[in-house]
Amino acid sequence: MSNKFFAGLVLMATLSSACVPAMSTQSEIAAGGNLDDKLANSTWIADGDVTLIASSRATRFRLKQAYVPVEIAIVNRGLKSLSLTRESFSLVDARGNRFPAVSGTELEKKYQGSIDLDRERFTEAAPIVFGKYASYSHVPSNFSPGFDNSIALDHVFLPRYSYIVDFVYFPSPEGYTIGEPLELRVSAPELPDPVFVRFTVPPSR
Repeated sequence: MSNKFFAGLVLMATLSSACVPAMSTQSEIAAGGNLDDKLANSTWIADGDVTLIASSRATRFRLKQAYVPVEIAIVNRGLKSLSLTRESFSLVDARGNRFPAVSGTELEKKYQGSIDLDRERFTEAAPIVFGKYASYSHVPSNFSPGFDNSIALDHVFLPRYSYIVDFVYFPSPEGYTIGEPLELRVSAPELPDPVFVRFTVPPSR
C-alpha cells in the first residue's frame, strides 16, 4: 500500500468521524421541552390508548425529602388489558437521570413526611379523574402503603375502560429546580414501548 493511499484513508476516516454528532446525555424532555396538556395548576395529561395523568402538587412540598411523591392516574382506554407493578414506573429529569419507584420498606426507612397526610392534603388529580372517567371502572391500587400498615396493592390488572389513581414515590432528583420538566414513564408487558407524560413542579401562586 502506498503512503499516499494510506494518507488518503486516514483523511477520510478523520472527516467521517468529524461528521458524527456527539451522543446527547440529556433526556428527551430536555430536547423536546414541551409539557403535556394541563388539567389543573399542578396536573398534566397525555392522552392515548393508555392515558397518563401526573400531578406534582404533593411533589412541591416534599422536594427536600429523600423521596418525592407524584400523584398518578392511568386510564386504559384502548388495550384489552394492562398489567402494572411498582417496577412499571420511573421518573426522568431534564439531565436524563432515571429514578425507579421506591417500595414501602424504603419509605419507612428514609421518608420523613407522612404518606397518609400526602394523600389527604395534596390530592389534585383524583377528583378530576373521578369526574372525567365516571363511566369507567375504578380499580384499587396501593403502590405506596402508608405508615398505618395498610396492605400494598402493587400488582394491578387494568381491563379496558378502567383506571387507577394512586401516589408513587421516587428518589428526589438531585439539583432539581422548580419549573424544570419531568417525565413520568410507564412500561408494561402489553406496551411495545414505554408511555410517558411530561409535567413540572410549578412555583407556588
